[in-house]
Amino acid sequence: MRIKPILGMCMLTLLSCATSCRPKEFNLSSSVSEIVIADGAETDSVVINGSDGTCAISHAPEWVETTVADSVVTIKTQPNTGKDNRADSIVVTCGASSIIIPINQGHKATRLEISEVKKLNFSKEGGTQEVKIDTDGSVKAEATDGIEASYIDGKLIVTVTPNTGDNPIKGTVKLVAGELTKELPVTIAGNICPTCKGTGKIVCRKCHGNGYLDAPGAMTMMGRFGCPSCGGAEYGAWIKYGKGKQTCPTCHGKGK
Repeated sequence: MRIKPILGMCMLTLLSCATSCRPKEFNLSSSVSEIVIADGAETDSVVINGSDGTCAISHAPEWVETTVADSVVTIKTQPNTGKDNRADSIVVTCGASSIIIPINQGHKATRLEISEVKKLNFSKEGGTQEVKIDTDGSVKAEATDGIEASYIDGKLIVTVTPNTGDNPIKGTVKLVAGELTKELPVTIAGNICPTCKGTGKIVCRKCHGNGYLDAPGAMTMMGRFGCPSCGGAEYGAWIKYGKGKQTCPTCHGKGK
């Protein structure tokens, strides 16, 4: 009888099966470290990196509907009608490894105010500005093309790219908090001087464009004298009117 060789083969088979049938371990990561959702019903997705695509949802809060396919987790939240934020986590398991993704959903806001400013002006070089937002709920920021806007911890952060054109670029940032909305105009200056609109001149600040200044009782023609700030002068009883224009202080007369 050849029992020993057969038993040996069986042992090797069992050992091989135990090794190959064991769930595989992965070094998992996700495309986001945290999911932040507004108070309404929203849909979002997260990519799980480092797996073979065979993943399942091990845990999700009851107010979140989750599906996973090809390492992409899709979530659909129910509206938060309460007065408090909701916080939980989604656990995704791939083989013998799991990853925990925190999820936070804000509550419905009862106030939404933009503090300190009524509009944002950027130079042609672009840049970033922050604006304080007074609210008691979750806020979502939307912006027109060429403008990036985000809301983080009571601040609206607006970033714009340089404007290489002559004319200014105008856009809007819209804040949405439940049923409340606010809009903030945004302007990015162009190569043309925003003060004089490319003319190199502005209305004289002293005579307001008249070219003369009133001087009741003065021994001049009609009780006036020429505005000295825009080229006017007085010659005894006669006056030389100014042009009513001054060199632009922003571009120094260049128009750009």
